[in-house]
Amino acid sequence: MGEKSNSSERWLTAHHDPLASLYTFGSCMALADLHGDGDSKLIIADLGTGAYNMKLKVYKGTNLMSKNTLIDLPTGVITFHMDTTEPRVPAVAVSSGSYIYIYKNLRPYFKH
Repeated sequence: MGEKSNSSERWLTAHHDPLASLYTFGSCMALADLHGDGDSKLIIADLGTGAYNMKLKVYKGTNLMSKNTLIDLPTGVITFHMDTTEPRVPAVAVSSGSYIYIYKNLRPYFKH
């Protein structure tokens, strides 16, 4: 018991909100510098209820920056660079249903 309490004290709880209502998997989260400003944002594909209300959410710290509706249940999120222009701003790919949706500058860009 003593070891367990010591190891839990090593973690910093930056934000704890039991009413945040975020439902997701580890594969549906990513950290990325979306604006090329050196500040990483948390990208979450929220499962909603599993049947409706699925959203792509971007957080800066504990504040919600943007929210986009997803048409189908998300299964994964990654970020990648589509071009070599400066500043290097990544695109966000979300696998949802049988498609991969690409978001550039946090706006829908391409469906594959």
